[in-house]
Amino acid sequence: MPDQPNGADFQFGAPGGTSLNQPMQPTETSSSPEEYRPSFDRTFLLRLLAKANPGGHHMGAVKPNKFTFLVSRLALESGLPAFRYRFIKDRLGPKSISVYTDLAMLRAVGLTSQDGSVTTRGSATLRALEPFFESQAEFTGLVDRVAASHGHVPRHRLVDQVHRMEARAGVSGMNIGEAPLGSLLLDPSAGAAFELSEAWGETLDLVYDMEAQASLRASEEDVRFHRVRPFQTEFGSTSSGSPR
Repeated sequence: MPDQPNGADFQFGAPGGTSLNQPMQPTETSSSPEEYRPSFDRTFLLRLLAKANPGGHHMGAVKPNKFTFLVSRLALESGLPAFRYRFIKDRLGPKSISVYTDLAMLRAVGLTSQDGSVTTRGSATLRALEPFFESQAEFTGLVDRVAASHGHVPRHRLVDQVHRMEARAGVSGMNIGEAPLGSLLLDPSAGAAFELSEAWGETLDLVYDMEAQASLRASEEDVRFHRVRPFQTEFGSTSSGSPR
């Protein structure tokens, strides 16, 4: 999907007239795995792509799979919550079908382009979500750490590095490169759960609401091409001069 205009000033609307720049006020916090939202993973995946690829170069699906695996591995070793991606052994190392699904979702809502780089809209969304990332400082730190240490590594070298690592599930104790294809390499279900307020959960869900984002993009186009009319022209005014 092509890059989107006006990224520097872009704001997502949210229920109740709020925006990502002014997220809904936190309510009760839920750490129940049953209430986990996929939008959480997608949001951190977007940050990981941006941090690991600041030059906006072509990024396929192999490197994001390895990046997310490395982040989750570090998180589980540190006793922290991790991406909820379940990794199996593929020819090129750890692979999660859910990573492919989330990469497709990021493209579908215009946050990344077809080549995997983060769009202007995606960059603006990340800036607007900075308070959310600050609320998850430990995991955000792991994401940024992996992006800085491995983002510049060529794909073939990254695959080699991961192949030399030890598996953490299924074939635990065996190097990933030696594990049979299809083996379970990492399962985050036994790890800690993220504590995510309902307000942040709803805000993140809005980012990936296809219908809402399509409507928003259409509205942006209407404004950009002056396909709008004043309220008073359409509905008139009351005798006091205020809109009816």
